[in-house]
This record gives sequence, C-alpha cells and structure tokens, in this order.
Amino acid sequence: MKQKVVFGFLGSKRDAGNTQARWETWRPTVALGMYQDLHVDQLELFYSPEDKPLLDNVVADLRAVSQRLVVVPNSMPFDDPWDFEEVYAKLFDFMKAYRFDLESEEYLIHIKTGTHALQICYFLLTEARFFPGKLLQSFPPRPDRPEEKKLSAPTKSSTLISRNMNNSQHDLPKIYRNRPHFSNRELRHATGHSTN
Repeated sequence: MKQKVVFGFLGSKRDAGNTQARWETWRPTVALGMYQDLHVDQLELFYSPEDKPLLDNVVADLRAVSQRLVVVPNSMPFDDPWDFEEVYAKLFDFMKAYRFDLESEEYLIHIKTGTHALQICYFLLTEARFFPGKLLQSFPPRPDRPEEKKLSAPTKSSTLISRNMNNSQHDLPKIYRNRPHFSNRELRHATGHSTN
C-alpha cells in the first residue's frame, strides 16, 4: 500500500489555539491526523516564519493525535501572500525540487488553509501536473451528527473530498499548459479571480 503524503499550509487563524479550549474547535491541519478514513503518513507543512510558535503547537498536537504521522515543516515566506505571481513561483520552485516517488507514495494537497491566491495556485499546479496528486478539501464537523460535534479524539468520521485532476476533463486553455510561471494578468485570466 502506498504511503499518503499531504501538502498544506499552516492556517494562521484556522489552526490557532494554545489553551485547552483549542480541542473544542475544528482546526483543519490538526484534523488531518484525526480522520478514520484518511490515514496520513506524512505532512509536508508550509508555514510563514512569523508563525513558528503556532507551528510548534500544531506539530505537538498532531503528534498527540497521530503517532504514525511524520510532520515535515517547510518555511515559505511571502512578501505578499495575495500576490499570484510570487505565490505561484515559490510553490512551483518547491514542487520542481521535491523528490516525488510515485511508485511508493500517493500525494494530496490540502486546500482548506491559506490565501485565495495560494489555493488557486494549488489548483493550477495540480491541473498542469507540476504537482502529481489530488486536491483535498476538508470541512468542519456537521452539527447534525453528534459523533462529529468535537474533534478532541483521533477517531472521528472524515469530512474530506479528494478530487482527481484529469487533464482530459479539466484542461487549462492551451496558452497556460506546461507553463512554469504566470504573470498576475495571466493568472487572473486563467482563474477569473482578481488580485485586488
């Protein structure tokens, strides 16, 4: 069975919390180690350098809920985390240098946390197969399910959606295919999003 490796960005707000009450709040990154039907073996966790104290707390909580999970912190500073061009370029450089092992590992990229620019760049990198995996979306517990009211234990039902990026069905316009870098104007055109 292939090892599951998830890539994701530490959420400075959604993953925050340093008191006992944090266990009463859904934190997307910590929840990755708590789902019954998604057993993550390794988490490549991007973070902003100013969030290092939060990173330490989240890594400790992940170890508490999942002894099997290996967390690999990756510092990724941005001058402007809403700048498509900068975000795409840095993610592309990271993915280009990363040693993917498709024979023994399966890759997911968690799109719940991070700026909209980061999430859209995840989509573009996956679409173009620079990231050879699937998109992973997570959702907070549903209030109509008593077993999901709290995420204070590692045995909870998954509320995850993984999406295969099949180029035959989800092609970018030809001008954007196999491109290592995009300008802000091109990214706005490709995604329909404004950088303002």
